[in-house]
Amino acid sequence: MNGNKNVIRESRTRKYLGFLLFVLIGSLILIFQGIMPDIRDIRIEWFLLVIIYVGIYKSPGTGVLITLILGLLLDLYSGAVFGEGLFCTFFVMGYSRLVSRMVYVDRPAMLFFATLVTVFSLFCVLAVITLLWGKTVGTFGSFIVTSCLSSLLTALAGLILLPLLKYVDPERGGYYLTRFMREEWGEPLV
Repeated sequence: MNGNKNVIRESRTRKYLGFLLFVLIGSLILIFQGIMPDIRDIRIEWFLLVIIYVGIYKSPGTGVLITLILGLLLDLYSGAVFGEGLFCTFFVMGYSRLVSRMVYVDRPAMLFFATLVTVFSLFCVLAVITLLWGKTVGTFGSFIVTSCLSSLLTALAGLILLPLLKYVDPERGGYYLTRFMREEWGEPLV
């Protein structure tokens, strides 16, 4: 431990615990989202919120590993073209990481804006790819309405889920998962 009493040291145990925790949370949310019905193609993208959290708050190496595992699970679970889920997860992780480097996302308004922009950008990129493949996405107006409403609902849900994930994350100083580890090491409970 450092001489400074308010500093919590970085440990491998906390990194591994955070890695496993977010792979587990992402897997459970992927299953949860698969059974939740959507209303006229409008739904909250809970899985993308986990990937956005990983992009904003995790280190680049850990974020890539978590995103790789969750993207492959999304490909296996969705039954879509292999690599589509992996592309989506890496796009969202990279884009949210880029947005978080440009603006300070710990404020709720900026977190809402970053989530809204990230999810809507993914919808737009997927629409362009779908159109390039020659498939139809419905009318342009209905696509814009459903994409905007889904992005807005996801960003609103992100205001609740992202701080909750930050509270539980052992690397970010989550209270319940790391309290006993910090007491055991004799570190202050900040």
